[in-house]
Amino acid sequence: MPEMSGIALHEHLISEGRHIPTIIMTACPSAGERSRVLASGAVSYLAKPLSEDILLESVRDALQQHIAGESPNTCGQPEPGN
Repeated sequence: MPEMSGIALHEHLISEGRHIPTIIMTACPSAGERSRVLASGAVSYLAKPLSEDILLESVRDALQQHIAGESPNTCGQPEPGN
């Protein structure tokens, strides 16, 4: 996105009180950023390249949590470096 990163958009939406299921995908993962994003309510923090299965699992998790009215806070992939 040319004007705002996905993480910045997620944080902006949260600050506006808009808690929507969010899946962050990044080519430059970091453990600190991952922790911060998941703590703010993102469903997943995924490192590129990623498999179709992991993405689909994250989408399923997001939809299930949204339908159940739960606060999203899961990750479909281990921390970078593990």
